[in-house]
Amino acid sequence: MGKKFGLNFDGVSELSEKLEALGGDIKQVAEQALEFIPGDVNPKLHAAMQKHRGHGVTEKSIVEGQKVTWTGNIASIDVGFDLKKGGMPSIFLMYGTPRHAPGNQYGGPVRPDAQEHPGIKADTELFNAIYGSKTQKDIAAKQQKIFNQAIQELMK
Repeated sequence: MGKKFGLNFDGVSELSEKLEALGGDIKQVAEQALEFIPGDVNPKLHAAMQKHRGHGVTEKSIVEGQKVTWTGNIASIDVGFDLKKGGMPSIFLMYGTPRHAPGNQYGGPVRPDAQEHPGIKADTELFNAIYGSKTQKDIAAKQQKIFNQAIQELMK
């Protein structure tokens, strides 16, 4: 999978404690604060993949219908590409590949018509759809808002 998103905003501990003190269901609110993430990220991934569309295998490997997973008391949700289902090229697209001179795998002389490979330039739009600071800040703000709304409801 691409990236595991968790609860990652300033004051998450304090808001969680406040929610529990008010008798709120922290597990339900935590799941709410994670379930919206694929809906925010996946459309950006699909849009960024349009310019890389060959056979569409990499785009089809974007994980859809994710569920929140719990490991002990830590909740997370997977977002991104499923590497086992054709998502491996997404790594090369997001990070790029270096230039390299032609070589001969057998150690002999290089063909006279061999050309230097220019490499692949990193696609910042694709990278930022998951790992970008704007994406991270937007998700953190929405998570904080979900926790604040749950606390407001309990205080009524």
